[in-house]
Amino acid sequence: MLLSHALDTLHKFSPQEFAALADLLSPELIDECLADTGVVTLREMMAVDGTLWRAPDTPENSAAFGRTANVSKQSEWPQLRMVCQMEVTSHLLSAVAFDSVSETGETDLAAQLIAGPRTTH
Repeated sequence: MLLSHALDTLHKFSPQEFAALADLLSPELIDECLADTGVVTLREMMAVDGTLWRAPDTPENSAAFGRTANVSKQSEWPQLRMVCQMEVTSHLLSAVAFDSVSETGETDLAAQLIAGPRTTH
């Protein structure tokens, strides 16, 4: 019952209206919900993932973003590398980094996200 009461309360508000559960729920209700569900604490769990985006095949995009290549072939398209940091339970993107595919690897961009400033929504 406690968890359903807490969820009913949360659903009345948009994410922009609160920054933490404590803004809407009493500390006692939060503790009781955690105890009832067997959760010891609420922790933010983050994940980082990367992808490549194809850009239109123009000389400007080739110069700005580069292309992937191996020993036998170069990509037919300029590509842009993107890495995002996401809160796992809500899938909320908390940070994103873009750069040239030919000059930066995913681990470099991920390190920027982890080291960079974090904002709480």
